[in-house]
Amino acid sequence: MKNVAIIGAGVAGYTAAIELSSHFRVTLFEKSLTGGTCVNRGCIPVKYFVYRRDQINEITKANQVLKNDLVPEIDMKKLQSDKNNKTEKIRKSINSNLKKSKIELVESNVTISGKKIITEVKTYEPDIIIVATGSIPVSHDIFDIEPKAPVSENSTKFLNIDKIPSTLAVIGGGYIGIELASIFSSFGSKVTVFERGDRILPGFEKASSKSLEFRLKRSGLKFIKNADVKKIHKTGALTYIDKNGNSIATESFEHVLISIGRNANTVQGLDVQTTDKNYIKVDNNFKTSADGIYAIGDIIGPPFFAHRASRQAMLLSWYLKGEDISDKDDSLIPEVVFTEPELAKIGLDEDELKQKGIEFKSYKIPYGVLGKSIILDENGQLKLLTDTNGKILGCIIIGKSSSELVGYMSIAIYKGMNINELKDITMPHPTLSELFLEIGLRY
Repeated sequence: MKNVAIIGAGVAGYTAAIELSSHFRVTLFEKSLTGGTCVNRGCIPVKYFVYRRDQINEITKANQVLKNDLVPEIDMKKLQSDKNNKTEKIRKSINSNLKKSKIELVESNVTISGKKIITEVKTYEPDIIIVATGSIPVSHDIFDIEPKAPVSENSTKFLNIDKIPSTLAVIGGGYIGIELASIFSSFGSKVTVFERGDRILPGFEKASSKSLEFRLKRSGLKFIKNADVKKIHKTGALTYIDKNGNSIATESFEHVLISIGRNANTVQGLDVQTTDKNYIKVDNNFKTSADGIYAIGDIIGPPFFAHRASRQAMLLSWYLKGEDISDKDDSLIPEVVFTEPELAKIGLDEDELKQKGIEFKSYKIPYGVLGKSIILDENGQLKLLTDTNGKILGCIIIGKSSSELVGYMSIAIYKGMNINELKDITMPHPTLSELFLEIGLRY
């Protein structure tokens, strides 16, 4: 039985370890906590905050039928304690599954020398190495930060904040920054987002990011775009350069969050071909330029989604076990922004279709056609993009539960379904899933 060494026990690493354990002797190396960024300082803690945010918003909506208005107020100490308990529970579950799969977990920093993995106490010589070290926050060194400035240099630190700031500046309008802005706005902070570009969420089509920005503004968020932040003062004020080259000083904020993206988390000594941004180059089978060394997850580049990393881990595991994966890939990955409202996408959006020169048709239907949306007091929209014959190519949903609904279209696109086929699928009533039935009936 061959030996496989996996560096990094995040989603990509532990998924591959468990899947490969039936065919290989697996050693999993992790310098911090199992579960990686997702479980400990990313997806799980953020979505825990999202869950509590949604509860607060539902209580606020319920006040219209209560005799006495409820004014929900977050106790951050209780919130942080509950968050930590839940992440620990998930981490223990992962460790239990690793143990059941007879995977050796080595808690140590590692260095690679050729095909050798060197830890603080031992050297390993596996047959196969899988690099799954993920990504890390972009350095805050690009800003001039005064001593004692009230700043979280990245989202990892911010997720452990012990007080809800009355005013919050978020530098960066990507997924993470916008989600945390939405969360803390509901928690009671007055939030201003500073984005260097001309729009938030550059990874989404322009129409969708513009629509979400409009809805977030209605809920109280403020956006300052084309703002190149240069300095964070000890008072919490910012200095930025606008699109005309003017230097602008802002009011003081109680807290500042820096959320400007992520970089590759490289391994010392690893000698493989990389991109100009240090992401590892791989082929269709996730093989690097070095014989016997593979890479999966954030370390091979964006988009940074745990479910994408998990998919890559499964594909590589099947390949290493001898299965043919030539007809499989990781291109059909749902993308979700857990704001209020949520924004979700699967497949190609309008901007991507235009860039590829693909003729398409766009079909839209509002949440308002459904009884369930009226019950919930929720607005939103489903948009399907098809080729000229009606084959579904993409889906964008903005509104409540879009993160759950988009999964239906993952299946539809994977199976090559036509928009007309949706009318033949009976959905439970009353639910938001009836959007797919309605759009099939109408078009």
